[in-house]
Amino acid sequence: MDQESILSPHIPPLPTLPGLVCPAEIITAHQQLQNAFASSFSALQLDEADSMRLGHRCQYTKTFILPLFNVIAGQDEFPLPLRYTQLVRGKVMDLVKQLEVAHHHSQRYAAMDSFLLCC
Repeated sequence: MDQESILSPHIPPLPTLPGLVCPAEIITAHQQLQNAFASSFSALQLDEADSMRLGHRCQYTKTFILPLFNVIAGQDEFPLPLRYTQLVRGKVMDLVKQLEVAHHHSQRYAAMDSFLLCC
């Protein structure tokens, strides 16, 4: 896994394929994928990201972003190169892992704060 896949908040643009024109539906779906990915990634950048927001973004990434990418990657009209699909899938899975870790830590900190406020 390269540094680009870990650090970048962006999904790379669709590759150009010789002799093929990318259908408008794929371009639109890819734009939605880019926007959703950037939005979920931004939750990791918040100084005080709350547990609920991180949990929501993690679930959203699993239930919307990953399936959307799978549809884009699985269509036959504009077949994407394997290297591209592996890169993007890796970025999405990295984002899921980072959100899960951040969510877990935010829950622990919230529990510790609650405990300290009680005592």
